[in-house]
Amino acid sequence: MIFFKNHSRRVYIRTSLRVATRPCDSVIHETPLNSSISFRPLVAADLALLHEWLNRDFVAQWYHQPDPSLEGVRAKYLPSITGADTRTRHYVTLVDERPTGMIQWYYLSDWPEYGQAIEVEEPSISIDLFIGESDMIHRGIGVEIIKTFLEEVAFPSSGTHVCYVGPESTNLAAVKCYTKAGFAPLRTLKVKGDPGLTCVMRLERC
Repeated sequence: MIFFKNHSRRVYIRTSLRVATRPCDSVIHETPLNSSISFRPLVAADLALLHEWLNRDFVAQWYHQPDPSLEGVRAKYLPSITGADTRTRHYVTLVDERPTGMIQWYYLSDWPEYGQAIEVEEPSISIDLFIGESDMIHRGIGVEIIKTFLEEVAFPSSGTHVCYVGPESTNLAAVKCYTKAGFAPLRTLKVKGDPGLTCVMRLERC
């Protein structure tokens, strides 16, 4: 597995769902929380916290873990950490250096069944993420996490310029978050193994 340096960006997080698109955005009139977003590769020492996050109701509702036990989490993520399975690159998201959630990217060509299921043929990547701390949800931080991760980690590391995501169509908060980050909805379809319908969304880096 390739490890990347700690990427960081300072952003303004609003207390509502809206976020500034730039740190100096003149439309902000509320008092912002000046925070930095950064990422570091997931390591074995993070798995206990990851297990805790995945078992929180607001995460488990949408981020489905087949075996949410600590043993199940270790079995799923340790191969990527040790380099035995390099298909998915997992990162811890840090807000002001505080572990806040997990984000990952992968080439769709490394998961051909999923790529075929969402009807994607072009060279591209996909990302998944969740915020695991209750005091950080519904604040708009997800939009900046996505934009920063794509710009500073996923696109440069992958050498691609197209990303697809597939949130559940009923997860309106995620669909809205991806839309604000620049993704456009393409179609809604059923993916084998997913509990609901998947909203396929696409973003192309300019």
